[in-house]
Amino acid sequence: MTFSPALTVQVGTTRSVILAYDVNANATPGNKLTARLVAASYVTPVAPDTVSSVNFPITNPTVTITDVPDELAVTSTDKAPMTAYVGQENVVMQQLTLTPGSNTVQVNSLTFTRGGIGVDADVASVVLYHDVDESGTLTDGDVRLCKDPDTNPIKFSAGQATVALDADPVTVGVQPFIVDYSTPAKLLVVLNLSGEATLPATVQTNLASQAFVAVESPDTVAAFVNLQSSARTIQTVGDTLSLTSVRNPPLLPQCRAMRTCPWSG
Repeated sequence: MTFSPALTVQVGTTRSVILAYDVNANATPGNKLTARLVAASYVTPVAPDTVSSVNFPITNPTVTITDVPDELAVTSTDKAPMTAYVGQENVVMQQLTLTPGSNTVQVNSLTFTRGGIGVDADVASVVLYHDVDESGTLTDGDVRLCKDPDTNPIKFSAGQATVALDADPVTVGVQPFIVDYSTPAKLLVVLNLSGEATLPATVQTNLASQAFVAVESPDTVAAFVNLQSSARTIQTVGDTLSLTSVRNPPLLPQCRAMRTCPWSG
């Protein structure tokens, strides 16, 4: 660090210098900062002056870098289909958009409330997918962010279902799902309907408020109310009627003349 112009200290006086750091926005929380003048040789006066070695080394207290609280904004787009059927799988109900105000936010879980007229058992499982291509539909490139619905289904209980997010559920252990402010994440809320769904019934998903979105401290979630899909009626799958025809054999000449056939009795 070079002073320009040079710092002058008069005899019998004291000059104070403040050292300040600008911490990088991408600095890792938990890392530590300190400042240290190791020896008198680290201070360069204008010749022929010298620096006393008294009080060296000079070290200030260590400061721990902490994460500045970021606020996560959550919005929703209704993706509920016009019709839903008993036993239907991969029914996309909502597309959620998660946008941090700055830096990154680790999203731990989302809790959905079941809307509509029916019972919890009408829904076999709730699944969250990262809508990688942002198409609003479930495609091959989208990544499941929770337990396997076939082996560990997440179900509604007392009208609610909590989905713990795992960025890579195939890998052993929970991998944190982190959203960067520069690339907002879009999630698909998907239902697998029960083959025993009660009729008539309607189904709807609702993220009731920011209190139902859990993020890693000290980050917070911006206030919202009732981000929900449309309510859709669960219908039975229509039956298909198949028709066939049988062609009668042509009448023999004698049958046409006699109006009867030998085999008719």
